[in-house]
Amino acid sequence: VLAVCPGPVKPAFFDVVGSADLDKTIPKPLMMQPEDVVRISLKAFDAGDTVIVPGVPNKAAAFFSRLMPRKLYAISMAKGMKR
Repeated sequence: VLAVCPGPVKPAFFDVVGSADLDKTIPKPLMMQPEDVVRISLKAFDAGDTVIVPGVPNKAAAFFSRLMPRKLYAISMAKGMKR
């Protein structure tokens, strides 16, 4: 079993959440192409990993989110999603 935590993926992510305009609020470097997510995920699966966060910006966001108080993180994410 492998848990894949890719962050925003262009273009399918926005189709699934039903917000075509949402991709305008997320910086382009944070967006990953589906093919890249699959390639990185399959490599992690072959290596026996159990959790993968593809992409350097996504890894940094995951790391720093653990340092923030949970309530502050939830508020900042909610504000980001409302843009």
